[in-house]
Amino acid sequence: MRRLVFALPLIAAPLLSVSCSSNADLPPIVGANSGGATGSSIPKATAMFQNGQSQQAAGKLGAAAKSFGRVADDYPLSDVAPQARYNEAQLRDELGEPLKAFEAYQTFITRYRGSQQYAAAISRQEQVAQAAAAGEIKNSFLGLRSRVSSEKIVAMLEKVRNNAPQAASAPRSQFAIGELHQSRGEASEAIKAYQKLVTDYPGSREAPDGQYRIGAILTAEAEGGNQDRANLNRAREAYLDYIARYPNHANVGKARAAVAAIGSQSVQGSYDTAEFYRKSGKTDSAIFYYKEVQRQQTGGPLREQATARLRELGAE
Repeated sequence: MRRLVFALPLIAAPLLSVSCSSNADLPPIVGANSGGATGSSIPKATAMFQNGQSQQAAGKLGAAAKSFGRVADDYPLSDVAPQARYNEAQLRDELGEPLKAFEAYQTFITRYRGSQQYAAAISRQEQVAQAAAAGEIKNSFLGLRSRVSSEKIVAMLEKVRNNAPQAASAPRSQFAIGELHQSRGEASEAIKAYQKLVTDYPGSREAPDGQYRIGAILTAEAEGGNQDRANLNRAREAYLDYIARYPNHANVGKARAAVAAIGSQSVQGSYDTAEFYRKSGKTDSAIFYYKEVQRQQTGGPLREQATARLRELGAE
């Protein structure tokens, strides 16, 4: 699995910020907490913002983050609100609170798309989400640190994807969703994620690998505890689709070998099933699977054995 280095950015002078939390972060009714001013200089907001700057300069980063957050929460329509929210996000980053930083970046991205720091916020938010997916971020609760849940990480990656659906970050995030589910043994969810990747971003750098992984997951499922022969058929189709769509991709040779192996396993599986039913006295079912072997192979030992069994059963 690809892993991103989780490097925290240096905090620059006031930039932009956002907090993706509750209704407190929604624009207030004109006049509420702002003296009727909107999109302009609000004395209280400016004073709070300057206080945050002073706290940051004094190294009181936690207090500064709270001050900037209050500015954005209480005066979201003031001219300093975008900068305050971005500052809060950066400070949360530096304080080692990446999940809180992610939410602050999300609110900033949602509300201040015209900001000069918009692209930087998009980029940093993706880094945080990818780091969480790679296991480089832990939840901290009552002094205990635990792995961030799949649901939380998927939600983060989906926000990154949806914030800029035409950017390269979108397929990267969708691939990471599939990779996360796959790494945690959630085969069905991984397949769905990779299928969405291939459908929505067929020309992306990640799509070929996603298509190949669908086949690999289905093959592993068929060979493991979920020995459903339908999985082998689906795996074969996934590999063939991969070969047809991406003939020059790195894993085409492996995919061709997998298709050949699946063909052999499928025939053997049909014959073994037929033998099981024959020994169990279920003649009609046995005949069906012996004929499956004939259908799957034009020659070879298994076809000859199946034909001989059919003669014994009076069906040839």
